Amino acid sequence: MKPRAEDENNVQKSKLTPFDTSNPYVDDRWTEFKIVGKNIQSRSHHAAVEYNDHLYVYGGYDADRGILSDFYKMNLNGKEDGFRWLALPINDPNYPGKLKSHVAAVHKNCLLIFGGQTV
Repeated sequence: MKPRAEDENNVQKSKLTPFDTSNPYVDDRWTEFKIVGKNIQSRSHHAAVEYNDHLYVYGGYDADRGILSDFYKMNLNGKEDGFRWLALPINDPNYPGKLKSHVAAVHKNCLLIFGGQTV
């Protein structure tokens, strides 16, 4: 399946750039996190949520590999020893599989994934 031009143009190159909302009077609030170790694959149309100082990323779309089914987390307090992605094992029979264009939220310690496309 050939990706649409809009998909190819919107793929991020796996950069994590937080915006510091604590000081509204400073103009240079964007800072790139330096990833230590292997970075996750570039993707678009994924879902990402923050929970308990960790960033979770599920699925998405890659122009070369198509729809993704991987699941990662990163400790956002990793400033001292670097920011590392950790691939999370998926051993649940209710695992949603390959998804793109879905949404995610956290409620009472549960990651909820809704909607999306599988093809």
